[in-house]
Amino acid sequence: MRNWIAVAVCVAVTTIGCAAEPKVEGKVYLPDDAKKQTITDKDVVRFEFSNPGSTGYTIAVKVTDGPATVEKWDRPAPRGAVGGGGPSYDIKPKAGKTGKIKVTVTQTPPGKGRPPEVTEYEFEVK
Repeated sequence: MRNWIAVAVCVAVTTIGCAAEPKVEGKVYLPDDAKKQTITDKDVVRFEFSNPGSTGYTIAVKVTDGPATVEKWDRPAPRGAVGGGGPSYDIKPKAGKTGKIKVTVTQTPPGKGRPPEVTEYEFEVK
């Protein structure tokens, strides 16, 4: 009986620990300092952050203009690592649509009276 319980626990831990990232048909771009990139409607722009519990920051990623949606998912910690992982936000252009997409990333530090850090990005979908 103990062997079956051990197997069930190992399978559950392995399954949970290996959460897959969302499927992407095109390329995945991580924003750079230029803050402007050209992508296709099959590509994804991914914003990755450290686990907010470890930093105390709150994070908001929002499409402010253009034909795109935001999908949030939690990136798992590497196997065997303590901590790690964190939220990822995928900016997905709408299929068949072209034009400019504007994204605002707001990181609010913990504590009162500290101003949020707001960064704006622009992507051209061709």
